[in-house]
Amino acid sequence: MRERVKTAIIFGAVFIPILVLGDLPLLLLTTFLAIRGLFELLRMINIPFFSVPSILAHLGISFIVFSDVITPFLPGFIQGHHVIGIMTLSLLVIATIHQRFTFIDAGITLIGQLYIGFGFYSLHYIRRESALLLIFIVLAIWASDIGAYMVGRRVGKRKLAPALSPNKTIEGSIGGILSAMLVGAIYISCLPNFQYNLPIGMLVAGICAISGQFGDLIESGMKREFKVKDSGRILPGHGGILDRFDSMIFTMTLVLLMGIV
Repeated sequence: MRERVKTAIIFGAVFIPILVLGDLPLLLLTTFLAIRGLFELLRMINIPFFSVPSILAHLGISFIVFSDVITPFLPGFIQGHHVIGIMTLSLLVIATIHQRFTFIDAGITLIGQLYIGFGFYSLHYIRRESALLLIFIVLAIWASDIGAYMVGRRVGKRKLAPALSPNKTIEGSIGGILSAMLVGAIYISCLPNFQYNLPIGMLVAGICAISGQFGDLIESGMKREFKVKDSGRILPGHGGILDRFDSMIFTMTLVLLMGIV
């Protein structure tokens, strides 16, 4: 626990100032996190980092995170969705001619690029639109994680998704949602000019908590599927980037798709 807290403090001391600063520093950080997250996923399915599909995938995810910067410099007949189509076809071609890189590997690699890439792209996009909203979402996710852990540990009895994560409980999930709504209410009360009023803000915080829990379950399912305990070891006491950002990846994408920004 001491190592976990120490890592959280150090990481927060680096991540939060960059989050507030935004722009290029945040873009570079999110790109690094996306690349590292994809690296962890590919390692789960035993795809070497220095291999054609891995290099192609990491270039692809870099394009997704940097797409708003890169797209204006592309020829007029090439759009962002064309690049994603090229990535898809390229992975299928590699799976066809490379016997050790299967079609299942190609599918997981493509999903990883899109899921992780758009998650971190959305984080940077939301920050560009509103720093206060991004901080609100991050606080809601963290409050949900802490609240679910504390409530689940004390009164949790009924399993939420035993096939994916046997330690999570329904009581903990509800506690996490209520914690996020409470923190959201406090945040809005301290910022009278925030873009959402109290009822809408609490609803948004609740949505962020629910989606964050889904993101957590998705990553738990991945680890169970590939029979690994943690996605990586880059963050002592926490595991890998996917272990730490699983809730955020899903939530940021959902917030953007729902037009909450």
